[in-house]
Amino acid sequence: WPLRPCMFDPRYLFKKLGIDTATEWLPELFRVAIGAHALPIPVSDLRTIEGGAFDAIHAVVRDITHNLALRVTLDDLTRADLRKRIHSVLLKLVLKPQECILILDFGKAEMSNPEAVSDILLAEFQKVMEFGLWGQVIWHATSYPEKNPATPGQFVELPRNEWLAWSRAIDLDSELRKNLMYGDFAADSAKF
Repeated sequence: WPLRPCMFDPRYLFKKLGIDTATEWLPELFRVAIGAHALPIPVSDLRTIEGGAFDAIHAVVRDITHNLALRVTLDDLTRADLRKRIHSVLLKLVLKPQECILILDFGKAEMSNPEAVSDILLAEFQKVMEFGLWGQVIWHATSYPEKNPATPGQFVELPRNEWLAWSRAIDLDSELRKNLMYGDFAADSAKF
């Protein structure tokens, strides 16, 4: 993806390539990408940064990219200590919120009721905006089923409830469009 920002989430590689050697291979992945004229932004969730991958993520942020896309899950959003956790992680990484993209990951959300989801989206967005002035906030969601519901040779039409929830949220708060981007999963489902 030359000359364009691209978010790179290495969480699936830690198990495959080894978390113990991640301070070697993870920065190298970013150096190779940048050498190919890519503009990679590391993506990590709180648990990964708070855990054994901190040194590797820190090396990439400190020495190579100077930014981060912080993925906050639904589980994180329900915790009372979210603000403290976010500020602690940013302090350790020596980053300010405006140097970060905040991803609100609703990948595990029940999407059958777009109206309820849009209300939750608005509330959660307002909450995280109180934590800092983020460089960008992206809402990430999907209503695709984990398995294709169509039988072989057949078609099944599914509603895009994540898009319906997003559309309703910006109808309720027109300022939201200026501050919150809609994101979609590259794969059909949020689960691999």
